[in-house]
Amino acid sequence: MQSLYISVTRQAAIVFLSLALPLSACDDDGGAPSPLEGPVKESSAGSQVSSRLCYELEACNCGELAGVSLAGCSTGFGFSWQATSENAADSGLTYDGDCLSRRLNAMLERHCDAAALTGYYPGCAGETCLVFHGDVPEGGDCEGGMSQNNCAQGLVCMGQCQKPCTGPSFPLEQGAACADDTGSLGFCTLGHLCDPDTQTCLPLPPVGSPCLQYQCEAGAFCDTTVTSPICKALIADGQPCTAAQLCASMTCTDGVCTPLPGEGEACLNGYVCAKGFGCDNAVCKPLPGKNQSCLTGGVAMCQEGLACGAKLCSMSGTSSYPECQACADPQTCMARVCIAPPPQVCGDLGGVLF
Repeated sequence: MQSLYISVTRQAAIVFLSLALPLSACDDDGGAPSPLEGPVKESSAGSQVSSRLCYELEACNCGELAGVSLAGCSTGFGFSWQATSENAADSGLTYDGDCLSRRLNAMLERHCDAAALTGYYPGCAGETCLVFHGDVPEGGDCEGGMSQNNCAQGLVCMGQCQKPCTGPSFPLEQGAACADDTGSLGFCTLGHLCDPDTQTCLPLPPVGSPCLQYQCEAGAFCDTTVTSPICKALIADGQPCTAAQLCASMTCTDGVCTPLPGEGEACLNGYVCAKGFGCDNAVCKPLPGKNQSCLTGGVAMCQEGLACGAKLCSMSGTSSYPECQACADPQTCMARVCIAPPPQVCGDLGGVLF
């Protein structure tokens, strides 16, 4: 069963967004979408999900994650929703338009605020309902994702249907048990993965080590061209490449890793600019700071940590919490707790939990 939990990694986002067709992601007036009133009809669910997800991607500067333009984002997510909906129907699941409305409104309210740590655990976020649900009672075996599974509405799937928020409240540390014969016991802390062999949380492997479920630590990629996949360092500029996600710059041009364009250089083929710059009307310009006018015509509109609201760059929602003021650089604030920043900014699409 396909999960509706959409979490885009840097590599996956490149493939997904580059295949999408041009289509505006925002409302006709270019502003934020309005809160939904009442259930979302299933016939319009795809357009509501795709347009609102893409608005968050652009408004929260998440496009830089993929290194590509957000043009066509809405169409791409529309196709993704269609596949999800068809899969749910084939599995005999029931669509709940009221639940989708609640989830989308929660996403709109959260905006660029980082998702709370509890949001990574089924039933612990502010939007706990199932967009597609079945009728399996508490204690029954289940399969599916965080908002699409065969549990009855009001339950969550963790190998078995259970009441919300009965699992761990925070990520599991290195060496902790993360799975058993009944299924998952929780989620590993950032930079770690649940090893299916030992069923414990292990750190993502460094360069030179065997890949762990085809994943490696930040700054490395899993080379699957060899018999035993191994982690290799991302390729430096000027070296041969076969795909953009293998390059440290995330840009592969004519078979060679190339740096992203800098200040005053043209923004080519929808690609974003080098770190600290944004594409503004096809030219790379310095990203504006707090209370400065946002850049237009590109993906990144403000400096990192800022979001564009009312055409001005401002602090994202997490900064409003007093507990967050004490976070030392480069820590970030999640669930009002200072932690190391996640390896991929906006990996959860602006705090969306699906």
